[in-house]
Amino acid sequence: MDVTSLYVYEYVDGQAAIVDLDVLVDITHTWDSDLSVYLTSPLGTIVELFSGVGGSSDDFTATVLDDEAADLITDGTAPFTGSWQPTGTLSDFDGEDPYGYWQLEIYDAYYGDTGTLNDWYLIFN
Repeated sequence: MDVTSLYVYEYVDGQAAIVDLDVLVDITHTWDSDLSVYLTSPLGTIVELFSGVGGSSDDFTATVLDDEAADLITDGTAPFTGSWQPTGTLSDFDGEDPYGYWQLEIYDAYYGDTGTLNDWYLIFN
């Protein structure tokens, strides 16, 4: 899928209330700082995963957003690989029933650069 303004959904079934949620994204994109990425729960809670990070460098390769990660994604450099604390707080989802459709929103602030969402998934710990 090309990234300019993209909404993708993941259906979750058969889970207990959220205790800890992490999110993996794998995005190939030139000029990472063009991107803003948000996660919305089935109940409508929205958390900003990141926005404007990475400068003119490229890619988010198997990037795990985790509140307990050692480093803030805002302090990192691309390509982002491994675990990073998101801009928002994933613990905002704690206690919610995860059942239903989750939405990942990706916005590209500028035309001319291209990107692809390679993969994404939710990690319930």
